[in-house]
Amino acid sequence: LALFLACLSLANARPGPDSNYNVNVVSGGGGSTTTFNPSDLANITLSNGNLTATGNSGSDGSVRAVANHSTGKYFYEVTSNTSASSDSSAGMANGSTNLSTAPASALLIGTVYISGNIYVNNSNIANIGAVVATDVIGIAVDVGGQLLWIRRNAGNWNNNGSADPATGVGGTSLAALAGSNFYPWVSAGGGSSPQWTANFGATAYAHAAPSGFGNW
Repeated sequence: LALFLACLSLANARPGPDSNYNVNVVSGGGGSTTTFNPSDLANITLSNGNLTATGNSGSDGSVRAVANHSTGKYFYEVTSNTSASSDSSAGMANGSTNLSTAPASALLIGTVYISGNIYVNNSNIANIGAVVATDVIGIAVDVGGQLLWIRRNAGNWNNNGSADPATGVGGTSLAALAGSNFYPWVSAGGGSSPQWTANFGATAYAHAAPSGFGNW
């Protein structure tokens, strides 16, 4: 009886479902994951289980993921599948972003453009080098701390050799974004049909997630 009660107590102590609890925080391949939201997009076509976003060549557009958080540390990767127009980008958005015009840099987003420029709203923070087809963009965000790190392939975070999400160093402030909930987000500039494929952690990441950052 004593052994049974001890086991019951241990089971009850396990964490229950929680959007901020991730069973995998290192390499992807498990834990809480999300997809792009087919009900929260403009001028975008989704495919591949809502993980691939393809733009409409005639209009700017963008899409948010289903998951959003107001606290916690999260990571995802997105691959550029095609050559794209300059307004195409990947990063974070809040719930008030205008999806049909979101490629403009002053609209409640923190993102990296195809040019490699990282913008938070209308401020150019850094350049991580031009993004070309097959490049993998890593995006780490400390939601509660409102800090963002972006890298191209295995390059430096925010083009800063000292920046490290695991230690909280060198993050770009997202304080300029109104609201407290952030979503993974990609945009597709009109004039071409850019395509992004996201990995929110359901499969192994191309480059390891920073320590302490979970899947979306």
